[in-house]
Amino acid sequence: MKKRVYKKVTTESGGTLTFYGGRVAMLHDGFNKDIGEFDSYFMHYGTKYWLSDFMITGFSGPVPKYMREFDGYANDSFFSGVVVKVDHDNYAVRAYTFIV
Repeated sequence: MKKRVYKKVTTESGGTLTFYGGRVAMLHDGFNKDIGEFDSYFMHYGTKYWLSDFMITGFSGPVPKYMREFDGYANDSFFSGVVVKVDHDNYAVRAYTFIV
């Protein structure tokens, strides 16, 4: 499956960061045994992501300008991760994969 490039940015260190996708995923409620509480999750390319695993970009200190349009991020590896825009009205997220 070929993913659509959302945007490419040059980081402060001179590297390139590519964002793919922009898929809308519905939020579901379930019991997150990792934290022992109920939490919201969504599926993105076959992987379950819990919202509690995401760092909120607005409160995690100074964030780069290219990350300010997103509500949160979670790393999958040293080189990749997922960023989300949360749609509270429709109980959904727009999820993007990023790769360095």
